[in-house]
Amino acid sequence: IQSLQRSDKEVQIVIFTIDPPNTDESKLRKDAERRFDVTIQHPVQLVSLEDCKGLLRPRPFLSLVMESWGTMQLAHRALRRYHRNHPDQPIDVYWDTTGCAFTFFVARWMCPSAYILAYVHYPTISTDMMAWEWSKEGRPIHKTVFKLIYYWFFAAMYGLAGSMADLVMVNSTWTYNHIKGLWGLFLSRRRIRILYPPCSVPNDAAAIEKLMSEERKRVIVSVGQFRPEKDHGLQIDAMARLFEKYPQHKEEKVKLLLIGSCRNEPDQQRLDALRNKVEKLHLSDFITFSINPPNEELQASIRSSLIGIHTMRQEHFGIAIVEMMAAGLIVVAHGSGGPKTDIIQHRLSGYLATSDDEYAEALHQ
Repeated sequence: IQSLQRSDKEVQIVIFTIDPPNTDESKLRKDAERRFDVTIQHPVQLVSLEDCKGLLRPRPFLSLVMESWGTMQLAHRALRRYHRNHPDQPIDVYWDTTGCAFTFFVARWMCPSAYILAYVHYPTISTDMMAWEWSKEGRPIHKTVFKLIYYWFFAAMYGLAGSMADLVMVNSTWTYNHIKGLWGLFLSRRRIRILYPPCSVPNDAAAIEKLMSEERKRVIVSVGQFRPEKDHGLQIDAMARLFEKYPQHKEEKVKLLLIGSCRNEPDQQRLDALRNKVEKLHLSDFITFSINPPNEELQASIRSSLIGIHTMRQEHFGIAIVEMMAAGLIVVAHGSGGPKTDIIQHRLSGYLATSDDEYAEALHQ
């Protein structure tokens, strides 16, 4: 948007969102500048689809197919609403940044001359999902075979949907390899490009000097929603292992601060389980939680910490890792996915680990 507005002041940009109709557009632009160092000088038009967000609800049966069908219905309503309000202004570019590739069928039908762009953060299905399904133990073989057939059928349709894009941008090498594997039969590799997410960084000597001169506490900080894939339990195990192998760090009162948000009741249950685990390991004096803190408090906690920790396996990119590094932290991340392929060179720009013992050793170093 920033580049488009700089090159063409008359360009009209419409963003469809499920946020409420009273969403403050100017605040969104200010947030983009604060977090990503992206300046959007001219207003954009927000079109609320809050009344349609039920189409995106989780489905208990055939969830991949049914939820993708929901995104197609949402796209149909969005484009129909646009055409009704702008009958003489055809859409030149349709850009999906939410990973809803099946909406391309709708866009190609309703906007046949539009240029279709995609920015993919994470594939809807991946070969890792299929491999994990095959490796499950204790399930009858016929159920596993049925599930894999279902996955392969969906993957083929997902690839067909992706082939309708004129240009595909992905956020990491990990995502590139998966999209190339899933969409490669239908889509030329030349139409897939890696475009890393933006991150605000100090851009002058004074800002860098201020960042480096800030007082750092002996705190290890973690930033991420309390979702199961983030594996916060591994961070707690790593602290326990660190104190077991190197008790001097316990005497130095090294602490772990877990910062994150809870979206719903399952997230809250996971948070409660993590707190119980901390108590059972007698680490309550060394591990604390900060839930849904204001952005100012979040940034202050990061800037005052010494080390960042990230434990998600096969993270598609890892923007939280980049933001912690930009704040001057030494980061220990999982040795897989985007952190390994795009962000961290082990022992040069950070540390990579996979087990609690490896994390403990990296934290000690």
